[in-house]
Amino acid sequence: MQKIEIATTQNVIIQYDEARTSERVYAFVIDLMLSFAIFLVFVLCFNLIPSLTSIGAVMGIAAGFLYPLVAEWTGAGQSYGKKWMKIRVVKMDGKDARGLDFLIRWFFGFIELYFTLGILAFIVIKVTNPHQRIGDLVAGTTCISIRPDYDVSLQQILDMHTTENYVPVYPQASRFSEEQMLVLKQALDRWSKYPNAAYQQLITQLHADVHRQLGIVEIPGSISQQVEFLRQVLSDYIVVTRS
Repeated sequence: MQKIEIATTQNVIIQYDEARTSERVYAFVIDLMLSFAIFLVFVLCFNLIPSLTSIGAVMGIAAGFLYPLVAEWTGAGQSYGKKWMKIRVVKMDGKDARGLDFLIRWFFGFIELYFTLGILAFIVIKVTNPHQRIGDLVAGTTCISIRPDYDVSLQQILDMHTTENYVPVYPQASRFSEEQMLVLKQALDRWSKYPNAAYQQLITQLHADVHRQLGIVEIPGSISQQVEFLRQVLSDYIVVTRS
């Protein structure tokens, strides 16, 4: 799975997995089926009153076409199809996509997805980097995967070949979830690669948050001491959850 790096306005670089083309296609098919189901519900309900049959058809078509826009807007970048496939629409500048962004994607979707049966969108996604359709290019958005890849990521947390005779310093590290530890590991990796003021602030914040969740008093220290503490918590987490 390809990676995409998004730089936030605070100069913090966040790395995500790009949504696979197949995931986007499956999400579109699911949403298309839901749109058709919405259309049928309106038609069947209004068919109960013969004089309102045509009105029901019009409302059903409108509701079906509006569904992707409303679903992504209210779902923070996730329609039901995207939720099922665990992908999400985000801004390329690291911000959450807003209503206008979803409106632009939805508008261009008529041409890319419906008028060309998805062929245009498929081609544009394949030739752009990161993979974006026309609506994404105009809105400044892209689709990322939010599916955790634990098999790979947990092996990368620390190069620990054995845990024999290892005594954890913070056994309460088991309170954390795998997702929290993966976020912590990624932050440490980014600090190692980009040791700037923004990431130093992030490490300091994580240092305070981890102390609070562990229920221990935070001892102020240098950035290197903070990093050492966070790595120790990672080591302890692996041992206490896999022993």
